[in-house]
This record gives sequence, structure tokens and C-alpha cells, in this order.
Amino acid sequence: MLGQKARWRQGGWQIAAGARFGWYLYRVQSVGAESRERSYAILDLRVERRLGKHAFVYAAAESEWNWSNQSLDEYSDWTAGAGMGMEF
Repeated sequence: MLGQKARWRQGGWQIAAGARFGWYLYRVQSVGAESRERSYAILDLRVERRLGKHAFVYAAAESEWNWSNQSLDEYSDWTAGAGMGMEF
């Protein structure tokens, strides 16, 4: 796996973005005459805003792609969410 994360903060704002890449080789499992393999890429982004000393709101999104020589392993998805939190 290879991954990298970057984060920026200023005032009450924080923005974080990341990328991860990986590859799997299944030595025991096979697809036809070749070994099963799978690779993936994941990108994510989170934006957070502080609302005083303890409260914050955020929005986050992540996109993932999977490729494989086994068709059931191939997919892509996108998820997003938002919320608020308290830290004490």
C-alpha cells in the first residue's frame, strides 16, 4: 500500500485530503489459469470548521475504485457525509 495525506489549517478551518493505492496478489486463489489479483485507489477529502472551543461541523467524501481479473471484485463507489461534534 502507498498513501499520502495533506492537511491545511487556518483560523477555525481545517481541510484534509488523502490518496491511497494498493495491490493484492492472491498466491493460492486463481482466476482461470492465472493468479487472482486486485488493485485499488482511494481519494478522500474532509472540511472542518470550529464553532468555538468545543464544537465543530464537518463534511467528508471518499471515492474508491477497485480493478481485478475477477469480475466480482471490480467496483467503484462514492460516499459522503456531514455532521457536527463536541470535544471536551
